[in-house]
Amino acid sequence: ERLLDAGADIETAAADGWTPLIWAASEGRQEVVALLVARGADVTVRDSNRATALTMAAHNGHAGIAAALIEAGAVVSGADRQRMTPLHWAAANGYAEVARVLLDAGASVRAKNQRGGTPIHLAAAAGHVEAVQQLLARGVDVDQRDSDGRGPVFYAAAGGHLEVVELLLEKGAKVE
Repeated sequence: ERLLDAGADIETAAADGWTPLIWAASEGRQEVVALLVARGADVTVRDSNRATALTMAAHNGHAGIAAALIEAGAVVSGADRQRMTPLHWAAANGYAEVARVLLDAGASVRAKNQRGGTPIHLAAAAGHVEAVQQLLARGVDVDQRDSDGRGPVFYAAAGGHLEVVELLLEKGAKVE
């Protein structure tokens, strides 16, 4: 706060494009994020990988920060260089509460990353039952296909995630 009061540039970025806001969001520093947002930090700024503060909050499981950034105008379904949205990262890393925040804000469940995977593919592949449940509760097609024509049950089975396989089959997934 003192640095900002002394005139520090709130948008100063490191060589990788990380601003103080992106760093604070990534590290789960809720109070710092609130201060930076209140002082006018750009919640849409992207780093060299096209990730935003919201991307990093989702990637690291910080639901409260994700909600604050969305309230401040962050782009909910903005994708990084890998075409991963914040919802992709939350699902891939098993952060069901972050996924709920993003879904409540209108995040796209159909967005495809550079390999054609959607958030449910990533959650299933990693065995994240709660994230899969969260996505299914929002009406995600249990047989949604990626660029290789594979559905979530394929990835859950390939990863040995029996509980996810059972859940998907219970919800009507077709065995491939």
